[in-house]
Amino acid sequence: MTAYDDWKLSGPPEADEEDIEATCNHEDDEGNICTFDNRVTAQISGDRLTWECPTCDWEHEESARDRFEDG
Repeated sequence: MTAYDDWKLSGPPEADEEDIEATCNHEDDEGNICTFDNRVTAQISGDRLTWECPTCDWEHEESARDRFEDG
């Protein structure tokens, strides 16, 4: 094993990326509601799925299991 492999294995696992359909209805402090509804690239690490709204920059977090669970 190389030194790079040792270094990589000592850190937290890398997140996978997945393109998802996402909707943001975040309300800011002034009462403005974001109306983003499109595809984004989400990061998945374990059961945690996170994505950032490109319109309002709000970071969303949800369960990857709930998002991708069949029926």
